[in-house]
Amino acid sequence: MDTLEVSEGFLVTQEADRLGPLGLWLFVHSHAARIVLHRYVVEQAAATSAPHEEEVAFSDLYRTDGPFERAWAEVESQFERRRPPGTLGREE
Repeated sequence: MDTLEVSEGFLVTQEADRLGPLGLWLFVHSHAARIVLHRYVVEQAAATSAPHEEEVAFSDLYRTDGPFERAWAEVESQFERRRPPGTLGREE
C-alpha cells in the first residue's frame, strides 16, 4: 500500500479506490470486503517486492561453529569491554 486517497469523502487506500464505485462501497461498508482487500494487497506486495535473503533457521543462530559464530564472538567481546568490573562474568 503506497498511498491513501480521499474518494467520495472517505479516506481509502489507492487499491480500494481502483475497485470502482461498487468495490468502494463494499470497502467502506463491509468488514469482510476490507479483509479480502487486505489479503489481496499483501499478496500483491509480496509478489512485487524484492526476494528476501536466504532464511536462517533459528537453531543455526546459536549453533557452535555455526555461520554466525564470528558475529557472536564480536558481540560477546563488545559486552566484555563494556562490562563494569566485579559484575557477573569473568573477573578482571
